[in-house]
Amino acid sequence: GLNLLYDLSSTVTELALPLQDIVECTKDLPEALAENGRVDISRKQVARFIGQVFLQRSAVNLLGVVLDVPEFFWSAPDHLQVLYKRVCEYLELDTRVEVLNTR
Repeated sequence: GLNLLYDLSSTVTELALPLQDIVECTKDLPEALAENGRVDISRKQVARFIGQVFLQRSAVNLLGVVLDVPEFFWSAPDHLQVLYKRVCEYLELDTRVEVLNTR
């Protein structure tokens, strides 16, 4: 059960890397658009960036659903549910998923 949380924590970290790349590649676009009224990349490249963002967001949202307390813990003693939630809080999984979603 708790191994699942550590796996999820690693997955959150792995999902952050491609998002970081997208942010880095596109960080100058809003300024160029504001200054020039256009950007110096093709429509195809813009569509690719949008597609990458949607793919990453879908993966993050799916991960957010997985963060709910697994069924195993519903029938387990209360102290195991508390432990699961505390480990989740310690790893800051909800916060990290929320941050990825707002990027």
